[in-house]
Amino acid sequence: DAQWSLRSLADKFGMSVAPVTEAVRRLEQEGLLLVRPQQGITVRQLSLKEIQEYTIIREGLEIQAVRLLSMKSSEKDAMELRDMVRELSHLVDGNQFDDAAYQDFLLHREIVKKAEIHLLLVQFERISAILFLTTGGWNGPAFAGEAEFENDNHEQLIEIIFQGDPDRAEKAVRNHINSIA
Repeated sequence: DAQWSLRSLADKFGMSVAPVTEAVRRLEQEGLLLVRPQQGITVRQLSLKEIQEYTIIREGLEIQAVRLLSMKSSEKDAMELRDMVRELSHLVDGNQFDDAAYQDFLLHREIVKKAEIHLLLVQFERISAILFLTTGGWNGPAFAGEAEFENDNHEQLIEIIFQGDPDRAEKAVRNHINSIA
């Protein structure tokens, strides 16, 4: 596990120590960082139960977003998301799986963003960041094993969202993310 000091983090991000100290304090209060005097700062590893709980919360946020998006769908939104799916396909075809895994996150974030509920997006990004930090980041190698299936699945998901049926959109996103709820 990497350990940092406040100074090394400030240097890394090109900031003074004061805002880094405040950020570290907040993340420590949320239980994401462990701060040990004279030993350094590390990311706390979540338990499997915690990861499952955060994943369920993220799923709930994404389900609500697709329900809202399916009711307000616009062709412009659909086109933008289709473009993102094409970019994801391009990355997969080029065996750029780490970039594809990140593009997958961006696609899902954009779906939530297009629901136009600011707090929904804020919480989605927060939960995604927690999962990113505590599970080792975007998992390109794991994504590679299911890449072709995921591309088809994304295309179908976008088409269903924009058919205007919130119940069908919810079912599609649950299937897409392999719901455990």
